[in-house]
Amino acid sequence: MAKEKQPRITIDEARAQVAAARARVAEDVRELVDDVHPKRVVQRSVDEAKAQARAELDQAASHVKDEHGWRWDRIALIGGAVAGVVTFVLVLRRLTRRR
Repeated sequence: MAKEKQPRITIDEARAQVAAARARVAEDVRELVDDVHPKRVVQRSVDEAKAQARAELDQAASHVKDEHGWRWDRIALIGGAVAGVVTFVLVLRRLTRRR
């Protein structure tokens, strides 16, 4: 079997290939540094936490507000529950103070 000869490239083509490879490596290093830099890690974590909080808030809001507006029946139910808890705590405090 005879070895196939590789086509020869010119010096300018070799320089262009080296420059392209250098640019790819430089970009990869920049991306890696950006991925592991502590400030970027913190920023990504903060952004993820904000997105999670926004999603939870939107989900909670969907229980009391829909495409037609406020759901007053649910708001009244929540208000009644809050009033009940406050009343329970006040009665409990009053009972424990008398003893």
